[in-house]
Amino acid sequence: MRPWSDRSRRTSQLPGVTLTRTNLVIAFTSAVVTIGLLGFGLGQVKGPASPTARASRMSSDLTSASGPGGNGVEYLPVTPTPTPAPTASDPTKPPDVGATLASLTLRSGSGRLVASWQLAGVALDQVRVTITGDDGSHPASTCTPTVIGCTFTDLVNGVDYAVDLSVAGPSPQHRTVHAIPYPAVLGGKTARLWLDPAAPGALVTKSGPVAAGAAVRRMNDRSATGSDAQALPDRAPPTITMIHGHPALQFGYTRGLAFPAAGLPTGSAPSTVYAVAAYDTATPDNDCFSSVVQWGLDQFAQMRALLKGCSTAMAYADTFGTWSQASATLAWHSGQVQVMRADFTANQISVWMNGSASYTWQLPAGTQLSTARTTDGMVGAARWATDGGWPGRIAEVIVLSGVPSPDDDAAITQYLRHKWGM
Repeated sequence: MRPWSDRSRRTSQLPGVTLTRTNLVIAFTSAVVTIGLLGFGLGQVKGPASPTARASRMSSDLTSASGPGGNGVEYLPVTPTPTPAPTASDPTKPPDVGATLASLTLRSGSGRLVASWQLAGVALDQVRVTITGDDGSHPASTCTPTVIGCTFTDLVNGVDYAVDLSVAGPSPQHRTVHAIPYPAVLGGKTARLWLDPAAPGALVTKSGPVAAGAAVRRMNDRSATGSDAQALPDRAPPTITMIHGHPALQFGYTRGLAFPAAGLPTGSAPSTVYAVAAYDTATPDNDCFSSVVQWGLDQFAQMRALLKGCSTAMAYADTFGTWSQASATLAWHSGQVQVMRADFTANQISVWMNGSASYTWQLPAGTQLSTARTTDGMVGAARWATDGGWPGRIAEVIVLSGVPSPDDDAAITQYLRHKWGM
């Protein structure tokens, strides 16, 4: 395999199709449980909290797409409550059926979850709400129920929490919903790309249900830019796999998804990229370039990319043709999920792996980063090379405009490590 600089150039265009996002709504005559995603908040319907159990929850109900800013909604069908038979004492009046739970919504925030519900015929002393993390934790935060809901605080970002609502009475009601708190910075204006396959409604398959092994047609962007990543006709799409009980994407040398790069930092504007990925071949030294994410042009100092270098296992950030000038100290470990961070400024690149510094490299004197605005970037592949894909799994990709503060970096890194089981 030849280095990128020797390869013929190509320009991939996004398919000229306007995609309309739809939310699947399953309506029943008397009861609907809506698990909502409001703003950047996620409400996710799940079963038991273990990774193995969470891996079995995927179904065709998860094909609804989230819009820019992550406004997707998931719905869980509920069997209608049958109309009770009249009583013998008064044939025209049905007996008291007790509490009715019409809806339950869970919204995520930074270190908090807000549970909202619609209840009828319920005394608050009949309502019990509990919370459990997928790490086995039982947060000390108490939730005092009101007629409209309650709030859990002091939670750990990245932990998958199950909130269980039980209503006692002649007709007991019970619901469980899941959501994952995330750092506030990811819901802010500096988030320019947030590709998270574990988000509700994030994945749309080429055919059939959203399930392990299915080919992905689109992965919706959770940031406000709406830079959804889509399959291209000239390369195979990734398939769905699982990491720590959450959906992730399985790529390969000739697979990839393209996303519009117009909303990402260009020119010499600074940016920081986070990626959670695993290189899954046993001999990384034998492979040439493998790209996790990139945008820009295949020209010196006009690209931003996270990748594995050619004929080495070392992890690099590249501006095209500059990776080999850096002295990287940290490598991709075969089969292991790792968190990579790269800062791009006008004349410097810094790289971290799993929170540890790998290297800092200065662009040559007299030059600076000048990333061009292009029609598309790529996740799991290089735009100009159909064989420069990522032979492994990619869990989450985040691009920020600017360099985060130390507190924001610590919050993002902790969130990613908790969420993906590191």
